[in-house]
Amino acid sequence: MNLNIKSPKSEENLIEVQNVTKRFKNTIAVDDLSLQIHKGEFVALLGPNGAGKTTLIEMLEGIQRPDSGSISILGSTWKKMKPFSDPK
Repeated sequence: MNLNIKSPKSEENLIEVQNVTKRFKNTIAVDDLSLQIHKGEFVALLGPNGAGKTTLIEMLEGIQRPDSGSISILGSTWKKMKPFSDPK
């Protein structure tokens, strides 16, 4: 069976990650990652333990900050977004 599912695409980037790197001491968790997620797209992050999936999600959520690169969500760049604050 040939299954071809096409999602509606828009030129609008809902999420844009450009050249993002995150290090923890001597460990590079995310290395020069770039991606764009458009309206109507479904995305899955796959990879082995330690591949940086959780670190990327935490950067998108504002829990972690990237060491370099830029993140834009719904047109707001990371520098304009408020960082996550621990309620403790």
